[in-house]
Amino acid sequence: MKCFALLFLVLCLVSMIKADEEPRRCVDGKTYNDGCNNCFCSNGHVACTLMLCWDSNRQPVPRKEPPADFYEP
Repeated sequence: MKCFALLFLVLCLVSMIKADEEPRRCVDGKTYNDGCNNCFCSNGHVACTLMLCWDSNRQPVPRKEPPADFYEP
C-alpha cells in the first residue's frame, strides 16, 4: 500500500511540473510530413491529417518528429 501511495505522490508531482510548462508554439505556415500524414502550423498549433499508413509488412509506419525549425525558439 505504501508503494501505491508513493507512486501516486510521484505522479501528482510530475503532473504539476508538466502543467507549469509553456506549450511549444509552432511557426505559422510551416509544414512537414511525419512519414504518413501532412502536418501544418496554424495559429501556433500543430494540425495533421489522420491517415493510417502501413508498410509492406502490414506494420504501422513510424511517425517522424517535426524539423528543428518547425517550433518557435
